[in-house]
Amino acid sequence: MRNAQVSVVVTVLNEGEQVLRLLESIANQSLKPNEVIIVDGGSKDSTPLLVKDFAASTADNGIVLMNDGIERNIAEGRNAGIRSSSCGIVAVTDSGCVPCREWLERVTAPLRTNDTADVVAGVYDAVAGNDFQRRLAKIWIPDWDRVEGRTFLPSSRSVAFRKKCWEEVGGYPEASLTGEDTLFDMRLKKHGCRFVYEPSASVIWDLPKSYRELWRKCVGYGRGNGELGLYTGRHFVRFLLVIIPFVWPIIRKGEFTLRYLINLGYSVGWLKGVWVRISRAVSARAHA
Repeated sequence: MRNAQVSVVVTVLNEGEQVLRLLESIANQSLKPNEVIIVDGGSKDSTPLLVKDFAASTADNGIVLMNDGIERNIAEGRNAGIRSSSCGIVAVTDSGCVPCREWLERVTAPLRTNDTADVVAGVYDAVAGNDFQRRLAKIWIPDWDRVEGRTFLPSSRSVAFRKKCWEEVGGYPEASLTGEDTLFDMRLKKHGCRFVYEPSASVIWDLPKSYRELWRKCVGYGRGNGELGLYTGRHFVRFLLVIIPFVWPIIRKGEFTLRYLINLGYSVGWLKGVWVRISRAVSARAHA
């Protein structure tokens, strides 16, 4: 199975002992990758040491830590890891996720077995350890049986692609802290890369555990979309629903507080991102 020539690339930042769950799940995959590149984005905690010790104790799993002291955002870290990889197929997941045992085998199967696919879109399910996460999962996790595979843009929590495709579109866009995987997908689509939807290729995602954590994540996601100019119409509708909240009980039943908080966070982040994008454009024009 090692002849499949598959690299796994993951970025980490201040994960603490949680990183061990990720490493153990990758080490126990039904398909063993040729190499596992863990890119540290500048952790200030024990994350790099834990990765290094785990790699030393399981040398046959090909785990390599990229820790050069450079602080990188997620896109920069992924690009650095993929650039250093030696395989033609790259699978990407995130810290905070735990791949199921057959994830790598399933998310790379269309790429390993034929030449009719360039990108494989896997899925993510939720860790629901408390009541807040269980309620959030009902809102935030898609019903994968109803997803339209032809138009689905995969999250880089669960995706695989040919390295040559990554090279041809210039890699992940590094201008934003979030939203980079969506724009990367769009560039791959525009380039003519062939996507395959594989709902059996699943990772478990650790959802926010509190309102405060959810707020930070939504603001971050919204800001990334605003900076990159993604989903402008969708975010404008969210903004309208935030300023006229009495409409929500009519169009969305149940979990009003959670839904409103999510849309408020996205809207605040989106407005910040739009402001950053406008400021950059004005600055660039002034220096032209």
